[in-house]
Amino acid sequence: MLSVRVPYSPEALERERPLRRLRWGASIASVVLLVMAIIQLFGTPKIWLTLAALSSALALATHIFLYLSGIDVKLDASRRWVILSNVHAEFASAVKQRSGGERLV
Repeated sequence: MLSVRVPYSPEALERERPLRRLRWGASIASVVLLVMAIIQLFGTPKIWLTLAALSSALALATHIFLYLSGIDVKLDASRRWVILSNVHAEFASAVKQRSGGERLV
């Protein structure tokens, strides 16, 4: 298993924080709404199931967006080089400058 930590700027964290909160909120709402459907609160399980499905879809869409916009870490075929993609241009420039420009993709 490969574990990599990449620095995040405060601005990047602030941009992601509302999306992460939305994902958690929608996930919790899905569970609560599902429980409400199971116990048939107010005798309207179809409404609760519909709302639970919408909340789940929102949580999933937010999760996918965060996943796809995140940093990707891979090993090359030789398993000697770590490949980072979708990093900020300033980070890539700093790494390239520090390494003397050798084998950075």
